[in-house]
Amino acid sequence: PISLDIDTSVVPNMLYIGERGAQRISRIDINGNNYQIMVTDAIGVRDLELDLKNRKIYWVRNAYADCAVVRASMDTVDTSIEELYHTTYNYDYMGIAVDTKNEQVFWTRAGGSISKCKIWRMGFDKTGMTAIFEYPDFYMSKPWDIEVFNDSLYFSDTGLHKDNVY
Repeated sequence: PISLDIDTSVVPNMLYIGERGAQRISRIDINGNNYQIMVTDAIGVRDLELDLKNRKIYWVRNAYADCAVVRASMDTVDTSIEELYHTTYNYDYMGIAVDTKNEQVFWTRAGGSISKCKIWRMGFDKTGMTAIFEYPDFYMSKPWDIEVFNDSLYFSDTGLHKDNVY
């Protein structure tokens, strides 16, 4: 497994697992029962995040010259799989976060050098895509993971950063 998130809205809680080598996203209840493969073709899954309000799994695909931001249903197998953004450039999409309150998704691009490092934001409706942090205006060596909490964005690269994005 390369990434995890927990659905706390159900009992028992469900653990969602991004399995990069197996190229799938699965879930299992917190007691270790009821294992189910949810997305069978999650090639290059790097990080995942759950949108509990809209019942969606979001993930970044990082598969050499095939990188994307993708979402699917949390509750039914292989349904509503949708690419929000796709590129054939060889970027390293690493982390993803969702802001259900403001209906936005954020993701990190580590790139092959500092000059390619960026943090992107886009609406759930696929509008307003913009780089909100990028080198050289904002120094990042390799942004790995990202989270949104209380209208603040937290991300890690060689240290932990916090910024108000609204």
